[in-house]
Amino acid sequence: MEIIKLINISNKIDIDIHKFNKSTFLDDNFKLDNFWVLEENKDIIGTIYIGQHTEYIYKIDEEKNAYIQFFSIKPGHDNNNNIQLMYNKAIDKIDDFDILYYGMFSPSYLFPGISEHASSEKTFLKNNGFEEYEKNYSMSVSLSKLEYPDEIINKKQGLSKKGFTFDKLTADKLMELLSFVESEFSRGWFRNIKQSLRTVEDYEKIIIISKMNQIIGYVQSGFDGDEKRFGPFGISNKFRNQGLGTILIYEKLLYMKEKGIKTAYFMSTNEQGRRFYERIGFKLDVTYETLRFINNDDT
Repeated sequence: MEIIKLINISNKIDIDIHKFNKSTFLDDNFKLDNFWVLEENKDIIGTIYIGQHTEYIYKIDEEKNAYIQFFSIKPGHDNNNNIQLMYNKAIDKIDDFDILYYGMFSPSYLFPGISEHASSEKTFLKNNGFEEYEKNYSMSVSLSKLEYPDEIINKKQGLSKKGFTFDKLTADKLMELLSFVESEFSRGWFRNIKQSLRTVEDYEKIIIISKMNQIIGYVQSGFDGDEKRFGPFGISNKFRNQGLGTILIYEKLLYMKEKGIKTAYFMSTNEQGRRFYERIGFKLDVTYETLRFINNDDT
């Protein structure tokens, strides 16, 4: 598919048609009117898709925001006036908005921002009023030689004596987990869990931490069908800075290793998260940047 080839070239990435379809056409928020392709002489030279939330679960978390899901220009066509025309039409077609982001469009997104490799696209957007907002980091770790460090094993044993337990999710704990995630984290994470549990076997992809039989943290993998994808994971605010997160990550990564998975990755974390994951062995793959355009048009 030529559109995917163009996106892969401009971002120096290798997205396949299944991931593309899942993040666009099969997303519950997809609207064909917001998907644009520019063709000249039977050659695709530009494409843009702008998403807006239509599902209630997401609309209640925000006001009137819109999100560029992807925007790609074929090399050599940076100054083509038709690229600007395509962009203008895409903007005119979306519903009234306060802020337009090039960033994460939950629940499905190809990129958590504009890639460091998409310099032409970034220049174009900045020329159209976008500003830099925040950096996001995509990271991965090889699992082939990953082992539980002795200090982490000792830490886990000490926490176990204090009443903390680490277990795979079971069906009877699902309602408690959903309640915990809804109260502590975003509704997007709530939906990720619901979307993940399609079979009985899927439950073991989620590991929970409990204290006195009450869930205080969890981690999952493969929520979008990609077995290599790690996360989300989180610990209740009340129990952070005790080493629980590091133990939880090792529990999940070693589970993935046992399943024959060679590499684990996640799409996005911030600067603090990057430093945390680097201590565990994750390596930086791509730096993304969230851009935003604040709509001051009151007409």
